[in-house]
Amino acid sequence: MQNFRNYELQKVELSPYCNVFYGLNAQGKTNFLESVRFMSIGKSMRENNDKDLVKWGEEFAKMRAVAVKSGVSRTVDITLSRLKPKSLKING
Repeated sequence: MQNFRNYELQKVELSPYCNVFYGLNAQGKTNFLESVRFMSIGKSMRENNDKDLVKWGEEFAKMRAVAVKSGVSRTVDITLSRLKPKSLKING
């Protein structure tokens, strides 16, 4: 994630088995889960306007998800902009 909600730049590698997220309030746990939902269905669970997901003071946000199943890798890239419609790319 880059410039998504409160994240400036964040890379997260998930375990294929179990993942636990913990921390103080307002540290980004829900924002991370929101990014996963957005990457899955293209919609926020909290905002109607995509540009509201861009970090305050920034022009764009980017998210990339890489999934590997049975040795096959798939990449999804989403770019949100305050000035343009969202961009979605699958495997480039």
